[in-house]
Amino acid sequence: MIRISNEKGYIPSQVKALTEELRQSISGHDMKVGGLRVSTIAIEFDLFADNEIADKIELIASSYGLLLTTKRLDLEADTGNIDDIVSTGKDYFNEERFWECHEILESIWKKSKGIERTLLQGVILVAAAFVHLQRDEPKICLSMLNRALPKLTWKDQYYSLDVKRCNGSVKKIIDSQNPILFKL
Repeated sequence: MIRISNEKGYIPSQVKALTEELRQSISGHDMKVGGLRVSTIAIEFDLFADNEIADKIELIASSYGLLLTTKRLDLEADTGNIDDIVSTGKDYFNEERFWECHEILESIWKKSKGIERTLLQGVILVAAAFVHLQRDEPKICLSMLNRALPKLTWKDQYYSLDVKRCNGSVKKIIDSQNPILFKL
């Protein structure tokens, strides 16, 4: 996964055109672009290539903005302690790195049980909803937030996550039918 600074101010409604533009820019380089997302901070996309992609990444980034991060998606998600994973997931969420938030929280969701599992699924659904918003799919975003809301029931804090605040923010979006980003 590649993250490039959104210096040119792209917006989610430009995802299709930007995806096509990126695909044209790498044609003939034995690479494929998929899953493009646009946040206020970055352009994120998956880059599929067989080998020697470092030079190719620089080639792409130089046309769009500063290269922020690269991450191999074929490696296991972090398996550290729960507190660190939740904190990292929260940081990813607040940096609009919703795909990465979803992925890292899924690593503890898979091992959890009961109400904790339900809560984690709710937070993962919120992150996934915002991935769809970054892909200019607001209806899917709202649908996923509707699915997430009943799962966001927890006393107050789950490690560093303020679940009550998250619940309130999701409820506000659902009531207004206007998906807007918020911080955890």
